[in-house]
Amino acid sequence: MVDTMRFVGQFTVGYGDYTAERDELFRDMTLDDMMAEIKQSRIQIDAQPRRG
Repeated sequence: MVDTMRFVGQFTVGYGDYTAERDELFRDMTLDDMMAEIKQSRIQIDAQPRRG
């Protein structure tokens, strides 16, 4: 029960207008641009040394 409440407590209702913010943020990007950024960030993450 406690773990369930912690999990639920991580979520908030939020604020602002996500759709307008998203449109502003990605206004000048194409889908190909977005995919290229995602791939590049994955390459950078994979190149980082692992902590163990």
